[in-house]
Amino acid sequence: MEKDRKQYQREYKRQYREKNKEKLCEYNKMLSEKNSEHLKEYQKNYYLSKQKYKRYGIDREEYESLIHKQNNKCLICNVSFNDENEIRIDHDHNTNIVRGLLCHHCNCGLGHFKDDTNVLTKAINYLNKTIPPI
Repeated sequence: MEKDRKQYQREYKRQYREKNKEKLCEYNKMLSEKNSEHLKEYQKNYYLSKQKYKRYGIDREEYESLIHKQNNKCLICNVSFNDENEIRIDHDHNTNIVRGLLCHHCNCGLGHFKDDTNVLTKAINYLNKTIPPI
């Protein structure tokens, strides 16, 4: 009996959405515009909670603590973070242990060098040899 009722409700809702597609689109658009700031904040927090924290096994407090310890700056180039979306969580790819927070460019740089200190040292030596002194 309960199953029939749920199936009926599901079908009713499906038909309603089908018949009122334009009306529902307008309504959703109006809600989005009305709550755009709230929606942006929600999406940012959703991204942060689902992607950044869960993936690296830290929570929001630990993340905020890292930002504070680093004075809101990248550990490599020392650039200040302007937006939370700029911040990348650097981690050891073998152990998944968080090392710190980096800007996008520094994080990509380490990734391209596969976190290999020997290759990074060679890159530094190469730059020292080929870049004329200022």
